[in-house]
Amino acid sequence: GACEACKGCDAGHYRTGCFGSSEGECLPCAECGALQFQVSACSSIADRRCEACNMLPTCGESSYRRDCGAGSPGVCETCGNGPRGACGAGRYLLGCEGRSEGACVACDA
Repeated sequence: GACEACKGCDAGHYRTGCFGSSEGECLPCAECGALQFQVSACSSIADRRCEACNMLPTCGESSYRRDCGAGSPGVCETCGNGPRGACGAGRYLLGCEGRSEGACVACDA
C-alpha cells in the first residue's frame, strides 16, 4: 500500500499515534489548570504543555507575579502598583513577593 499523510483534526484537538499503518486518533487538547501557565500550544500533532506557576522565575526585588494561571504566565508588578494599590498614611506593605502583592499593615505606635 501507498503511504498516506496523517489526517488533520478538528480545532482544539491533536492527532496521536499516527505512524506505520495506524492513522492514530484525535484527542482533545488539554487545558492548563488554575495555577498553571502554557509552555507550548496545542498543535495538530502535539498536545498543549502546561507547567506550574511556581516554576516561573521570580520577578525580582520589590516585585511579585500577578495573574499567573489558566494558561497565562501573568505579569510582574512592582509592589504597591497592583490591584490593591499603595498603602495609605500610617501603614506599610508587608509580604510582597512571589505571587502575593502583600498586605498593608498599621505602623507600630
